[in-house]
Amino acid sequence: MNNIVYLCKHIGIHIVYSWQKGINISINNLSFMRVKPCNYLWLIAICVITPFLSACSDDDDKIIGEKSIILNVGDTYKVKASGSASYAVQHQFVASVNQQGEVTANHVGETVMAVSVGNETAYCGILVSPRHNLWPTPVMDSPNYTIGQVKQYFNGKYPMSATSNTVTINPQKNNVEYIRYYVLKRIDSIEVKYVHNENAKLISTLDDYLTERYDKVKENEEQNLTIYDAGPINKYAVKWWLYADDNKAKSIIRYYP
Repeated sequence: MNNIVYLCKHIGIHIVYSWQKGINISINNLSFMRVKPCNYLWLIAICVITPFLSACSDDDDKIIGEKSIILNVGDTYKVKASGSASYAVQHQFVASVNQQGEVTANHVGETVMAVSVGNETAYCGILVSPRHNLWPTPVMDSPNYTIGQVKQYFNGKYPMSATSNTVTINPQKNNVEYIRYYVLKRIDSIEVKYVHNENAKLISTLDDYLTERYDKVKENEEQNLTIYDAGPINKYAVKWWLYADDNKAKSIIRYYP
């Protein structure tokens, strides 16, 4: 999930661009729209109206000043509320908050925090960004993709080859040998081969890449296997095998819908 984020903090406009999903726009957490990647005129329009909206929105920030927060996994942030407040986060897998208003970024993703003072409630968007981007996030939000749709999705983005039931992507960077989609009637699984040659730093980077996105739930040292849970939002499993192949130490990471 490589997102480019632009935040108009004072007016509560939150724009998230993703090459996978297009542009998502929320204004003061009340209205939302999704714009396809080709419709960049929406971004121009938002930039034009920003100066006019900012003048009338600051007076509404009676509870918290923040409309959006960007954090990296593991970061904390103290929200400043006016008065005695209570706090709640929609997706605690992504971020959590204590009753002192300290937000902790848990995993990569997006969520919303509610801050209540008396009978009034304000909302703040939280975006947790990764520190490591070894390969593009697999297309797991649409597991019913056919093989033709998977090919169309990656067409022109990376070198690609296909058989009757697989699509193989070659990112050609970050020690990733390939990303392979196994597709029967739908996506059956996704396999990533990562070459580390038993380099401790590369293995540690891979571990960080996975743990900042997923919960580590089980380790089997005899099988060199680690199992992750992608959380209640994503609802898929991730398995990491560390093994030696052709005298080159490699890892296999598999995603299961």
